[in-house]
Amino acid sequence: MIMARKVLFICYANRPRSPAAVRVFSELLVEKGYKVFGRGIYSNPEFEVTSAGVCADDDGNELTEEHLATANQIFFMHQSVLSEAERYYKIPKEKSVVLDIPDIYGRDSNALEDILHKQLEPYVP
Repeated sequence: MIMARKVLFICYANRPRSPAAVRVFSELLVEKGYKVFGRGIYSNPEFEVTSAGVCADDDGNELTEEHLATANQIFFMHQSVLSEAERYYKIPKEKSVVLDIPDIYGRDSNALEDILHKQLEPYVP
C-alpha cells in the first residue's frame, strides 16, 4: 500500500484562499496523472490535499499540531499567515513554503484561481 503524500494549505480563516488552493493543486496533480484522495480515489491515493486556518471559525477547519506533524509539505498563503501561525505553533520550516497571496479575494474568484495556478504549478512533481 502506498502512503499518500500529505499537502496542507493554510490561510487565516480557512476560506477562501486555502480551500481554493486545495482545489487548484488537486486539479494540477490529476492533470499530471496522480491519484488524489477525494478526486474519485479513496483507496491507495498518491496525494491527500487539505486545508486549515490559523484562526478558523465554525465554518473552517482549525489548524492543529497534528496537521503540521503529518503534512509532508505545508503552504502558507502569505507571510502574514506564517507569522500568525508561529505565535501558536512550532512550524517545521524544512517542509514549509510561503506563497504571496494576500487576503483580498472573494469566494470563487477567477483572479485567485489564476494566481494559484501560477504559484502552485512549480510545486507539482
